[in-house]
Amino acid sequence: SDKNDAVSSSASQCLPRLCEAAGESWPAVLSALPTSARKAYSAWAAAGGSGGAWPADEDQPAGSPGQAPAIEQTADSDDSDNEAGPSVSFGFIPAPLMAGLEQSGSWQSRAAAIGQLQELLDGLGEKEGGDGRRAAASHAPALVSFLLRVLDEEQNFKIVLTTLQILSDVLEAFGEAVRAWPEAATVLVPALMDQFADNKIVIRRANLSVVRKLISLLTPARVLRPLLPF
Repeated sequence: SDKNDAVSSSASQCLPRLCEAAGESWPAVLSALPTSARKAYSAWAAAGGSGGAWPADEDQPAGSPGQAPAIEQTADSDDSDNEAGPSVSFGFIPAPLMAGLEQSGSWQSRAAAIGQLQELLDGLGEKEGGDGRRAAASHAPALVSFLLRVLDEEQNFKIVLTTLQILSDVLEAFGEAVRAWPEAATVLVPALMDQFADNKIVIRRANLSVVRKLISLLTPARVLRPLLPF
C-alpha cells in the first residue's frame, strides 16, 4: 500500500543517517541484531537500499560508491582500521573460523569452531608479547555483542557452555575496554539474565560466574539499573 511504501522510504532514508551517527560502533550495532534483522539488512544493502542508491546529496558511506554498507562490515573489513588485515573479524578471528561460527546447518561445525575460538583467545596474550590482545581490545564491544547473539540463538548445550566460558575470558582479557564501553551493562545484563532460565545447572553456574565477573568489573552500581526490571 501507499502507507507501507512511505514507511519503507522513510526507513531507507534513516539508515544512512544511523550509520553515520553510530560511526565506529556501527559494526557492533549490526552484530547485535537478530538473525532475521541482519538478513533483511543484508538484502536491503545488496540492492543498494530500497530506492537503489543512496541519495545524491548525502555523504556516501564507506564502501562502493552509491551502495549501502554490507553487513560484512561486522568482520572489520576496512583495511585502514584493521591492523590484522582484511581477512579477520574482531581484530583476530580468521575468516574461515568466523564462517564456521556462523554455520547454521551443522552444530558439529559450530562446536568445533567455538572450541578453536576459545584456544585462539587463550593464545592472544602470548602472541608477540601481548600485542595480539592489545590489537583486539578495541573490538571488545563488538565481540561481546557477537557472543551474546550466539547465546541467544544457540540450542546446543556444549556450544552454549563454551560461549559462556569465552565470554568470561573476554571480560578478563579486555576488562578495560569493556569497562569503558558505556552500554556494557545494559547490553550484557539482560542477555545473561535470560541464561538463568536454562534447565541445565551447569549452564546456570557458568552464567553466574560471568555475572559475578561482570559485577566486579563494572561495579554493582552500573549493573543494578538494568538488573532491576528482572
